[in-house]
Amino acid sequence: MANRDNASFHDLALAYYDKQDFDRAFRYIEKTIDDAMLCKVRYRIIEGTSSYPIINAAYQQKINSQNKQLIALVVVVSILLLGVIIGLIVIYRQVQHLRRIRSELSGTNQQLRSLNTEINQTNLKLSESNHIKEEYIAQFFDMCSSYIDKMEDIRKALLKKASNYQWEAIREQLKSTQMEEREIQQLYINFDRIFLNLYPTFVDEFNALLQEDEKIYPKKNELLNTELRIFALIRLGIDDSVKIASFLRYSLRTVYNYRTKVRNKAAGHRDAFEASVCQIATIDRP
Repeated sequence: MANRDNASFHDLALAYYDKQDFDRAFRYIEKTIDDAMLCKVRYRIIEGTSSYPIINAAYQQKINSQNKQLIALVVVVSILLLGVIIGLIVIYRQVQHLRRIRSELSGTNQQLRSLNTEINQTNLKLSESNHIKEEYIAQFFDMCSSYIDKMEDIRKALLKKASNYQWEAIREQLKSTQMEEREIQQLYINFDRIFLNLYPTFVDEFNALLQEDEKIYPKKNELLNTELRIFALIRLGIDDSVKIASFLRYSLRTVYNYRTKVRNKAAGHRDAFEASVCQIATIDRP
């Protein structure tokens, strides 16, 4: 017995239309027309149908805009994924090219070793360098594969949220830096693990170059700490503080202070400390 001859839903529809909340405005104008048709009040029917085209047009325009945004998002993600695939193909071809060159150099080195001791020492250094490259290239492909999987998971999650019009959730996910911080920490862990696999005695031999009461060891849950990681990069031949700062995401001043502080702890001459670091931790081969 409820009286459904009312104007409240029509007023609400117009109010939400003015606030550009077209979803609610559309629902309320439909409710207005339904009630007017049910109670057969001619004035209410005319009143509701006069506002319906305006609200419906705005609502449909919003739906079309959201669809365009969704399509644009899918296109951007697809382009990024395509770029990653093309990059991996280029890298794979370059690696194949490097392997062919390395194979040719290996045959040439076999002949040159018999000529003199100096060439033999040079080949040993090249062999060590090749071993480092092979180790890092293998890990690089593994990390690239992992990143592709992560990008695909992110794409699916964003697509799902976009399909449900969860724009605020998408905005918060894109603004968050937690994933970047996790990936940076994982990068350091991977670097430490690969480096110690190449140079398993590095920490002990490094501390042998320091004064007895100034030795540096990582914490229980660490493989390398900041000081050891800086000099691990120097051991790999990266002695430019700008590059080290970029890799570790520290300021140039911070890296400089760490290097100076550790050099002051040297057991021998501080100016020869970094040259000594470059001579430690030989690679163990089977």
